[in-house]
Amino acid sequence: MPAPPVLANPQLSDPQPQHYSQQPHTPTRTNVLQLPQITKELASLERSVAEAKAASLKEERTLVDAQRLAIQEIERTAQEEEQFLEGVELERGEEEQEVLLHGAVDELMRHGVTDVAGRLPMGLGQMNQNKVDDAGKQAWQQQTSQMYRTSGHLPQRFEKPALWRYEIQRSHPLYTTTAGDYGKFHPTVHEMPTAFHGQSSKFSKHLNQAGPYRNCSLNIK
Repeated sequence: MPAPPVLANPQLSDPQPQHYSQQPHTPTRTNVLQLPQITKELASLERSVAEAKAASLKEERTLVDAQRLAIQEIERTAQEEEQFLEGVELERGEEEQEVLLHGAVDELMRHGVTDVAGRLPMGLGQMNQNKVDDAGKQAWQQQTSQMYRTSGHLPQRFEKPALWRYEIQRSHPLYTTTAGDYGKFHPTVHEMPTAFHGQSSKFSKHLNQAGPYRNCSLNIK
């Protein structure tokens, strides 16, 4: 009896290469936006653009309003400063007239020669008045910086001492004197300091703060 044929093992055999004619598989997108979804996305984008434009316009309007308010504030401040300076000049002019008037009256009553009835001789009063007016005008026109070499800015009481008010209350403990006439006579530019020194090595701190600001021993070199 012949032997049965032995079947070849497909794993051990060398199969012939097979040629495939199929094309490679290309994946396709399945989540394509439909028309309603596209419309919704466009509406959302338009809404975002409109909100951004509105915010930009609001910010620009806020900046413009802030600039307008700043300009108005600057103009108002300039107007107030101008009015204040006009008031200061007016008050200074009134002080000058007051100084001239009081100085002329004091000098006239002090140096005027009166007769038995207590009246001034004819013409003498006018002559004394003219002299006193000229002297007073020259006194209040004198400035410390024009007569002395100064350094820095001098306060008004140092620059024009004849225009500063030195009428101090007699009841103040720092300004009481035996005669009680402190502050009646205005100092001249020759009595005012040409430089101001806040501290002095010759006096202690308490004595430096206790004295009046016209203490010449602290203000003159």
